[in-house]
Order: sequence, then structure tokens, then C-alpha cells
Amino acid sequence: MVYEIELAIFGASVGIATPISVYLAKKLIEPVFGLRELIGEIAYSMNYYANIYSNPGMSPNHQKVSTILRQLASKLVSKLYLVKYPSVPATFGLTPSIQDTVTASRELIGISNMLFSAQNVQAIYKSSEEIKKRLRI
Repeated sequence: MVYEIELAIFGASVGIATPISVYLAKKLIEPVFGLRELIGEIAYSMNYYANIYSNPGMSPNHQKVSTILRQLASKLVSKLYLVKYPSVPATFGLTPSIQDTVTASRELIGISNMLFSAQNVQAIYKSSEEIKKRLRI
């Protein structure tokens, strides 16, 4: 009889714990992984398009790259807002801090705006290094 009661309590607790753990995974963990995945996409784009943004004003692909960098900057901030209590994962080093994320987004937009003038090489280099530092890529 005692065993049946313990089994019933265990079954009930598992029945309650499972939806709670699924909810926590959906609301707390998945947004952190989404942000990390986007940071990986930014790292890829920074490497892949380095030949274009390092030579502003010289490639016919500047408009395309400018649009891609601006989209990544916008996604970065939107993914940050999906993370509940973003300072918690940042404290454990899972994500960049709020300030670092916003700064990286601002620098990405800056690069996208500077791509059309050959005089911006130094500023673009400085911005790209700041992005890498802030996002730890």
C-alpha cells in the first residue's frame, strides 16, 4: 500500500515536472541558444564578407552586404529581447552583456552605412574589431 502511494506521488510529480521543464526549455533556454546561433551567423558573415567591407566603395556587391549586415544587426537586438532576464546568461558567460550586444548591433549598422565610401577603411576596421570583441568571436 505504501509503495502504491509512493508510486502515485512519483507519477504525479513527473506528470507536473515534465510540462514545467518543457516550458522552461522553451522560454528560458531556447532563446539563449537562438542568440548564440545568431552570433555564429554574424561571425560567419564577418569572415565571408571581409573582402567586401575591407574595400569600401569598390565592389558591386556593397548594397547586398550592407543589407545583410543591417539585417543581422536588427536580428541581434530582437534575439536579445527574446531572452528572459538577459543579464543572467551573460553573468555565466553564455551570452554577451546587454550593453555589448547593443554596441555590436550599432557597429554592424555603422559598417553597413560606411560601405559606400573608400575613405572609411580605418573606421570599418575599428568597427569590425569592436564587434568581434563585444560578441567574443
